Amino acid sequence: IYINKTKKGFEYLKKALKIFRELNLNDEISVMTDLGDGYKYVNNTDSSAYYLTKAYKLAIKTNDTYYIKETLRLLFELYDKNNKYKNALFFYKTYVTFKDSIDNEKMKKALSDIEIKYQTSEKEKEIIRLKDKELLEKANTRLLIIGIISLIIIFILIIIRIQTKRKKDSEIQRQKILVHRKEKELVKAKLEHTEIEEKRLKIELEFKTKQLVTHALNMMQKNKLLQEISNHISAQANTLDSEEKKHLFRIKKQLEQGLNIDKDWDLFKIYFEQLNEAFFVKLKEINPKLTGNDFRLCALTKLNLSLKETASVLNISPESAKNARYRLKKKLRLKEGENLNRFLNSL
Repeated sequence: IYINKTKKGFEYLKKALKIFRELNLNDEISVMTDLGDGYKYVNNTDSSAYYLTKAYKLAIKTNDTYYIKETLRLLFELYDKNNKYKNALFFYKTYVTFKDSIDNEKMKKALSDIEIKYQTSEKEKEIIRLKDKELLEKANTRLLIIGIISLIIIFILIIIRIQTKRKKDSEIQRQKILVHRKEKELVKAKLEHTEIEEKRLKIELEFKTKQLVTHALNMMQKNKLLQEISNHISAQANTLDSEEKKHLFRIKKQLEQGLNIDKDWDLFKIYFEQLNEAFFVKLKEINPKLTGNDFRLCALTKLNLSLKETASVLNISPESAKNARYRLKKKLRLKEGENLNRFLNSL
């Protein structure tokens, strides 16, 4: 309608206005305003003024501020366009006054709304603050209660822990005393056992040493007896004829064979090594070139046999035994003045 501004468009608006009036609808004010605006556009001043004036009066009657302001503006534009400045000025002033009053009302209402909102907001803030304060107080109270309960629990736990620790320490101390007592008893038993074992070993050592010395002395006595018989046979052989002499020399030869101490030495060595473990091994480490006679001389010297007794066991003269000892010291790399018996007893 507003684009073409045709006559047909005005007819439709008038028909709409008639229908609104018949149906008693409040929208006729908008139709009359549109008709007034339309006639203004096509320069039909009278028709435009007619419909705009009617719309203005109806707007005042219904207190429709929007259409009051709109019709005043259109009437001002209508009269201004047609150079009717007096009417134009009147409607312009009326329009401005009404617009200002409306704006003031709106501003007042807006200020009132803002104030109400501000007051409501402040009240809400105060309510929230009071609620927060109440919640904070409740939270502080709960925290205080929880803190007190926690302290009580911690205190009880500490007491329980202290009592448990005391019991544990007391039990540990009791166990330590028992262990110490057991250890003392065990040490005492071990000492007694060690003493008994030492006594047993000492007795056994003394017994074996006696056996060893006895065996050496038996060897000495046997060799001495065989030597005396051999010498006696040699002395008697000169008084007999040749046949009997041959028979005696055969007996003498058998006796001299009996003076061979190898078999006796093997038995002696077994006894000796039971008492002096690794003795001969150590000697061999000092000098691998030691002979069987050297080993025998070392063993007899360690048994503290005299030079004469040693010579008798080895079936040699005391002088030979002395020389043999001197050579043995050199073989064992002993310094001059160093005691052979002390050195051998240290092995």
